[in-house]
Amino acid sequence: MRTGSKIENKFAGTFGAFGSFSLHPRKAITSGEGGILVTENDTLDSKIRILRNHGIQVENSKMEFIEAGFNYRMTDFQAALVNSQMKRLNSILEYKNELAQIYNQEIKNPLIIKPHVPSDRNHTWQTYHVILDKKISRDKTIETLKQEGIGTNYGAQCIPYQKYYQKNTL
Repeated sequence: MRTGSKIENKFAGTFGAFGSFSLHPRKAITSGEGGILVTENDTLDSKIRILRNHGIQVENSKMEFIEAGFNYRMTDFQAALVNSQMKRLNSILEYKNELAQIYNQEIKNPLIIKPHVPSDRNHTWQTYHVILDKKISRDKTIETLKQEGIGTNYGAQCIPYQKYYQKNTL
């Protein structure tokens, strides 16, 4: 049974004061966009609940704007969608693991470095990243895979090399 990403039996999202989980469409669990923030700290939990709802705190049955907040509330529809998927989380992750194992078995080219998952870790396979040797054309590989109906792209971005940061460096 799969239970999510772990390092040394400690689940992702349980390190530090907050844990965050993306609900982007290609994640194992999705609401279409957005995410989930978790904490065990009651003070931080209260603060985040206020900030996500325009900075409103209900006092004596009256809404009071006590912070400059945001509109980061999840809709009931999104929550229902996420809840239904959470009930199937283990089967979703098991399927993603099966796909990763197929890739591991079928990719035999020594110029393609496959992901390595240390024995003390559990991977949820949101994506299957490979590293191509410089002898292999990344762009040609992506095009060939797409022609075969295999969804792929250049997914890991080095932020300092992106146009915005290149033109706005000090």
